[in-house]
Amino acid sequence: LDLGASHSLMLRRVLLPYLRPAIFAASLIAFLQSFENYNTTLFVIGTVDTMTLNIASRVRLGLTPAINAIGVILIVLTVIGALIYEMQRRKDEQSLG
Repeated sequence: LDLGASHSLMLRRVLLPYLRPAIFAASLIAFLQSFENYNTTLFVIGTVDTMTLNIASRVRLGLTPAINAIGVILIVLTVIGALIYEMQRRKDEQSLG
């Protein structure tokens, strides 16, 4: 604001680029917590069918190719996330020294 930028420009150009990693990390942590806490989700959610409850109900009926595909997708997404994090960490490490 001291250099003549409007509030919206300051938000888009300064604040959001710095907040983007924190917002992404918080979203990921919230998703993983809700995915992990099956019992809490079961008692709190009510009548809405979440992904966790959907997978659990399908597993009770028996393993199907759809359940196997969901498992593979979750594993692949986890590995891709870990690889991206590691590549970014190495890139940051090289730029520092």
